[in-house]
Amino acid sequence: MTVLKRYHAAVARRRWSLLLVLLVVSMLLEPAFGKANWVETLTLCLLALTFIGTIQSANVAGQKQVVGNFIVVIWFLTSMVDRFGFDTGSLLAVETAFLLGGTLWLVFTYLMRERAGSFDSLMGAVFGYVLLALVWSVLYLHIENLRPGAFALRDGPAEHGQLVYFSLVTITTLGYGDILPVDPLARICAGFEAAVGTLYVAVLIGSIVGAFGNSVRPRHTSSSRPPSDPGASERPDS
Repeated sequence: MTVLKRYHAAVARRRWSLLLVLLVVSMLLEPAFGKANWVETLTLCLLALTFIGTIQSANVAGQKQVVGNFIVVIWFLTSMVDRFGFDTGSLLAVETAFLLGGTLWLVFTYLMRERAGSFDSLMGAVFGYVLLALVWSVLYLHIENLRPGAFALRDGPAEHGQLVYFSLVTITTLGYGDILPVDPLARICAGFEAAVGTLYVAVLIGSIVGAFGNSVRPRHTSSSRPPSDPGASERPDS
């Protein structure tokens, strides 16, 4: 409990910056260290902390926050059971999709409601952008499981780490071409992701950056203007 209290205190201080770091690290662990047991366990722990921190940072009401944390705990336990080889069927997929979608909705509604020109809000918008890519990668993984071969790779079947990479290059419209969606459903989903990613940057991040720029721009007060001559208007034209 002491660890959780310290974590909640850290989230209260750093908020979206801390959550962005946790999310990025959880996405980098498997590509950096491979699919070891400790890597998968640590990834699940970091994602669970990210979800709990998002519920806190989005200012969810007390009772709803308890329910949200309970859902995260259920998802974590189901993920651990699945990792140890027990068949969870489609339960884990449904829980993961629901949790990621709900977390993304909390971030989006909070930013649209607040839309403050602050560094913390900017980090929240970036966090939502990366989370959007992660949500789409899970969608791609389900498509690949339902329709094997939906994505063409040069080095074997698609794995989640590869689909996270594909989602990142798709949402940023880089499109390197080393992973290709060949199934019609995969193609249309990739097209939608590129469109949503572009709109997200243009609308949400653009508005927050604009508000942030206005808040840090020095304001000229009346004292900085050159004094006017009150008698100038009364002088006759020469």
